[in-house]
Amino acid sequence: MSAAADNIENHKDTYAIVGELVLISSALDTLLNQVIVEVLNLGSAPLILPVVATLDPVRKMEILKERASHIRNADWKKGVTRFVDKVESVFKHRNSACHTPAVLEGRTWTLKPIAAAKMLKKLDIEQKKLKHFSFDDLRTAIRTGESALGLGVNLVDNFKRVNAETARRAELAKK
Repeated sequence: MSAAADNIENHKDTYAIVGELVLISSALDTLLNQVIVEVLNLGSAPLILPVVATLDPVRKMEILKERASHIRNADWKKGVTRFVDKVESVFKHRNSACHTPAVLEGRTWTLKPIAAAKMLKKLDIEQKKLKHFSFDDLRTAIRTGESALGLGVNLVDNFKRVNAETARRAELAKK
């Protein structure tokens, strides 16, 4: 296989990594909707999830961070903040991967910004070179996303149990 054909084949792998990262981000956004509903105890109205889904993921994460500051139990607070931190990290990498072109450096594909504003953010003045991030960073973000999915499912399950117990106690108090 020629060097050019080999580079094209390797570039297909970069597309697969970016695609996987985008799909995990989409799954996290859907899970983020469920976490918001349970952590905020918004109830089970049929249209609550579609309404929450209209919010920007950044806003959802801000809402969860703010709510976490009001959770008294340290373990539960850490669970929510750890989930949000992981989701933020994955979304940051997804945004970079989707809006930064892949550039072949030697025999390795990396992501380098070309827009002036992005270049200035990534400029390393001391070394006088432009920082880039590798596809290994994206693989790490994918693993972080998988971990966040597990954390999010646990959060939903735990808060469903708490919300059900709170509702049960409220009913008992009314009697």
